[in-house]
Amino acid sequence: MKFAKETFTILCDDIRQEIGNKISLMGIYGKEIVVPSIPFVFPRLCLWLTAKDIKREIADLKVVVTTPQNEPITNDLPAPPHQEVPQDIQMGITIAPIKVNGEGEAKIEIFQKTESKPLITHYFSLRKVK
Repeated sequence: MKFAKETFTILCDDIRQEIGNKISLMGIYGKEIVVPSIPFVFPRLCLWLTAKDIKREIADLKVVVTTPQNEPITNDLPAPPHQEVPQDIQMGITIAPIKVNGEGEAKIEIFQKTESKPLITHYFSLRKVK
């Protein structure tokens, strides 16, 4: 069962909280990220998540980043503040640093800590500039 009616993710360089309760996403990436050289280190990557009409409360999370020729990077995140069900939630997740050792497919998966199936998977690819 899906945990929300709809989910959206945006991968970017930075997420900033602005005056007036606004969020700014800086350096938004598409499905393909072009880097100047391989190996390459991202000082940080951010994932903005929007989930519409969540069907159950979200507990503590685990984020797993898998890039070509690297071991997966795992980070734990506390649960978002108390959620009413159903409701919409938005979360910014920062992963830093990320070393890229090769070109190819990559993904960021978000899991409930107690589950083996991801809530969300954001796919993207990495390649060196030609």
